[in-house]
Amino acid sequence: MFRLQFGHTATKIIAPVAAAAALFAGSVNAPAQAVSSFGTFDPAAFGFTVPAAAGPVTPAPQTSASVQGIINQTNAQRVANGLAPLRVDPNLTNLAQDWANTLSRDGNTRHRPNYWTHYPAGLPAGGENVLQAWSDYSDARIVQLWMDSPGHRKNLLDPRAKSVGIGMAIGADGKLYAVQNFGR
Repeated sequence: MFRLQFGHTATKIIAPVAAAAALFAGSVNAPAQAVSSFGTFDPAAFGFTVPAAAGPVTPAPQTSASVQGIINQTNAQRVANGLAPLRVDPNLTNLAQDWANTLSRDGNTRHRPNYWTHYPAGLPAGGENVLQAWSDYSDARIVQLWMDSPGHRKNLLDPRAKSVGIGMAIGADGKLYAVQNFGR
């Protein structure tokens, strides 16, 4: 390791500045991640540390994206592909928001285990889309990331889907978690 001989006081100043620069560079350059069969990006493998959520996570009103915007972009994709738009189901919205909150607290992107068992009675389960991005991502970019993933695209363009619920939450580290639950 290279060490500059500036003295104890200079080290106290330079070390925090260098650490902040490394943290900032890591947060700006880290890619979005979506759960897939290929795995996920693990910042810890590259020496980045991600702070744990420090308390309750609230839905993401301070993001560039919005739940309504994602609904609009989802329906625009469906219409562009010759499918009917989806109606918003409040029960699916609660289900999706609950899972987005869980993901943002855990900082671990994954599908809800046996998600279909959590669907409201009488509502046939469709697919579930999960995404981790950053809070400055737009509605269009989030939906496009799902469209670029074959499995997520299949869920979003399922002709049997009739309804959707969307949840969004931001973790303490600035990561945005978005969840779509589809009903048939």
